[in-house]
Amino acid sequence: GGKEFAAVKKVFMIVPYDSKRLLIGTRPHGFFIHDGKTMVPFSTGADDYLNEKQVYHGIRLSSGDFALVSAEVLLLWPPMDV
Repeated sequence: GGKEFAAVKKVFMIVPYDSKRLLIGTRPHGFFIHDGKTMVPFSTGADDYLNEKQVYHGIRLSSGDFALVSAEVLLLWPPMDV
């Protein structure tokens, strides 16, 4: 369930991915898509870089892009198809 997932993975963001799914960011396990029942790993194509930068917060912008924040840098990330 969700509590067990959050206990094992350090969740730093949960934002709408689309009208039916959530994008969940964890450290250091990367991103996941949650549809209300299942949790599926979501590859960004920049997972190693994002883990290295230790992203600690993220939001979805009105444009549909994502803004991710680390101690070092602000990253803008376009949404990708799953």
